[in-house]
Amino acid sequence: MAVAGQNLARETLRGFLPVLDDMVQQGLAVFSDVDVIKYTHHYQDGERRKVVRP
Repeated sequence: MAVAGQNLARETLRGFLPVLDDMVQQGLAVFSDVDVIKYTHHYQDGERRKVVRP
C-alpha cells in the first residue's frame, strides 16, 4: 500500500511541475527522494511545551 501512495504523491508532484516552472524564474528545483533527519515547525507563542528534555 505504501508504494501506491508514493506513486500517487509522485504523480501529483509531477502534475505541479508546469506551475512550478512558471513560478521559479531563477534557482534550482530538485525532485528527488530524501532522508529526513529532523523536522520542526514554527510554534506560536505558548504552543510549544515548556519542559526541556535533559
